[in-house]
Amino acid sequence: MRATNMDLFLREKAKTILGLQGEVSATEIKRAYRRLAQECHPDRHPGDPEKEERFKLVSEAYEILTKPKSAGKYRLEKTTVLGYEAYYKWWRQNFIDSI
Repeated sequence: MRATNMDLFLREKAKTILGLQGEVSATEIKRAYRRLAQECHPDRHPGDPEKEERFKLVSEAYEILTKPKSAGKYRLEKTTVLGYEAYYKWWRQNFIDSI
C-alpha cells in the first residue's frame, strides 16, 4: 500500500511527539513510548489534566507508528495529533512551495 501525504505527515508528527528523528526501529519507538508514557501516566499524576492529555498524545503517536493501518483513523478523525491547519501548512511546505 502506497503512503499518502497525510500518512507521511502523521508519521513525522508522531516521531516528533516521541522525540525521534529520521529512520527509527521498532525497538527505538517502543523505548521512547515507554519512557514518555511512564513520565506522564495519569496514575502517576492524578488530577493533572496536562499530563493526561500528554499521555493521550504519546499513545496516539505510538499507535500511528506501530500500526500503520490505524493512521487512517487519525486521518479521518483529526485527533489531538493532527489538526487540519498543521497538515495543510506541512503539505504546502513539502509539496507546493517546492514546485
